[in-house]
Amino acid sequence: MSDNKQYQDTWHDLLALKSNVDHAHRHTGLDSCTLELYQGFVRDHYCSALIKMFPRMSDVWDFNWNEISNEYFKHYAPTAWDLNDLAASFPDFLEKTQANNYLVELAQYELAEFQVYKSAKKEFSESPALQVNQTLTSLSFKYDIAGWVKQMDEWEALGEFRQLKSSKPLERQNIVLLVRNPETKLVVFTQPDMLSVGILEIIQQVEIANPLMELPEGLTHLFGASFAEKVSKEDIQASLYFLKQQSLVI
Repeated sequence: MSDNKQYQDTWHDLLALKSNVDHAHRHTGLDSCTLELYQGFVRDHYCSALIKMFPRMSDVWDFNWNEISNEYFKHYAPTAWDLNDLAASFPDFLEKTQANNYLVELAQYELAEFQVYKSAKKEFSESPALQVNQTLTSLSFKYDIAGWVKQMDEWEALGEFRQLKSSKPLERQNIVLLVRNPETKLVVFTQPDMLSVGILEIIQQVEIANPLMELPEGLTHLFGASFAEKVSKEDIQASLYFLKQQSLVI
């Protein structure tokens, strides 16, 4: 290995928290205090990236961000150029450390919320047919995380921090859809019913020009005749209106 390559690898391992200051001192000849200062500076930025990505986590969980950050990056070495990408494996880390299931799901929700907000995808294309918002992300939860997040935000606005801190989500199997509103650029969450989920899936699979004529056939294929026969045209119109209001469909 060339001296230059070894020098670069030493710095990489130091800043990725894979090696200690003594190791870097031996291979670079630089002062240990200086190296420790650099590593500490970068480590603080890594920790800050986690805190900013999961703002609600510390509201409901008593833990030390510095300690959990060090433990996280020990298992998931920081290699991304964008600090925001460093948090991508945090929900997996929480799951492996046997954190409460609802905290894992809260981390999944907050990560998805940020990723949808920052998505490079355009919400909708120029098309006369029905189309689904291209920033759509679907999450399946065992807990009512979206409802919990909404309640937490309300308690925070009212200054009810003690109630916020002791809160927990209801245990309820549900699906949460996240999209970015094309006008406000804010992330909107929706907990859809079975009909809405079906309509979204159909629109994603085939081009729909006449919803009231074509969607019933798609629902029959997707859920069976017994379900489709109970869905009226008014139900379809109401569901489409709701999906458009939620920026899920245009």
